[in-house]
Amino acid sequence: MERRRTWILKTGLWLGTSALLIGCASSPPRRLNANGQACFSLQRPRRLICSDAPAPSVEVEREIRRFDATANALTVYVVRRRFGDTGGAVLMRIDGDASVTVPPFSIARIRLAPGSHQFGLSRHGEDSTLQLKGLAGEVQFVEMRRTWSWHARYDWRTVEQDDLARRSLDSRVIVDLDLRRSPSS
Repeated sequence: MERRRTWILKTGLWLGTSALLIGCASSPPRRLNANGQACFSLQRPRRLICSDAPAPSVEVEREIRRFDATANALTVYVVRRRFGDTGGAVLMRIDGDASVTVPPFSIARIRLAPGSHQFGLSRHGEDSTLQLKGLAGEVQFVEMRRTWSWHARYDWRTVEQDDLARRSLDSRVIVDLDLRRSPSS
């Protein structure tokens, strides 16, 4: 009888722990706000962190998640998806012109003219830049990552496609930018 009670207690403890871990591993809630912007929701305190650009449609999001190249453009996929990174919005700049507010757990596809481009990010007055150079039809993957020190800082890191695809499964596509210059410019 004692043996059976021990087994029941161990099984109950195991099932309870498993249920707790599964709940913690579930993806964080994300949704679109009334303006069609992708948002990340922090539970406590209850607040939304939203991108400033309208999110692409579901069809475009499926296309982006294939991580395909664009024939006449340098395609850059930017991901912000790190464990524990819920530190608010980060401003991303491309070539000093275009800017996008990037919430946690998000992906952006940016199509650029072949050549050299500068990506910058800014949060609480701290800036970081990354210089990318690429050819038409090339795909590059970069991560916006939070460093863990006395105070959190953000910087850039290049990543492999497999790593990015695996980590971005539960991330929301926030923007699809086409910043190629027209031939007349």
